[in-house]
Amino acid sequence: MSVFALVGAAEFNQAHFRLQAFGKVIAVDGGYRHLQGIGVVPDLVLGDFDSLGFVPAHPAVIRFPEQKDKTDIELALDEAFNEGCQTALLYGCLGGRPDLAYAVYQLLVRFSKAGMRVFAIGKETVVTALSEGRCASLGFSDKARGKVSVFSASTQTSGLDLVGLEYPLADARLSYDCPLGVSNSFTGSAARIVLGQGTALVFFPLEAWDAMEPVTDAPS
Repeated sequence: MSVFALVGAAEFNQAHFRLQAFGKVIAVDGGYRHLQGIGVVPDLVLGDFDSLGFVPAHPAVIRFPEQKDKTDIELALDEAFNEGCQTALLYGCLGGRPDLAYAVYQLLVRFSKAGMRVFAIGKETVVTALSEGRCASLGFSDKARGKVSVFSASTQTSGLDLVGLEYPLADARLSYDCPLGVSNSFTGSAARIVLGQGTALVFFPLEAWDAMEPVTDAPS
């Protein structure tokens, strides 16, 4: 399965980026500068280029006007989705303005509902969304450590199972205005988060990335 990397202008975890294999790399506006800094030539450069300050001399550039109804990250995700991407890693989209980070969380939900796995990679944290269908579960081996939080991103999330965590849940219901799933912990056992209905945001430590089970095209 081809994994796309989308690199935005905010804080860039280049160490994690360098360890991954990507089928396509998309520089999103100021993310082009991040990639330049580590000697990576992206396959596509996209954005309105307000943060970069110039339009790169690159053979594949998509330029948008500054006044528009979508963020550059959303436009890049649209492009990846339209190209058939099933898993995308977002870099340079966390650690900056909290409102822009919240917009990214909304996009994680939207694209998970469309069947595309999207992981926002920060300095120490990964955020992803679960939705009923292909993106309904997330598993980790017994090597995972740290805190994990699960929040409802819909009015109500039901049929939620948290297995192998310090505070397990079975067939639980969460609502968007109740943070019941905050600050759970990996325990040294294999762990699994499985969603029945609705959508949820999952926050887990970057150190647990290598313990995450490979995602598949269908829920387990």
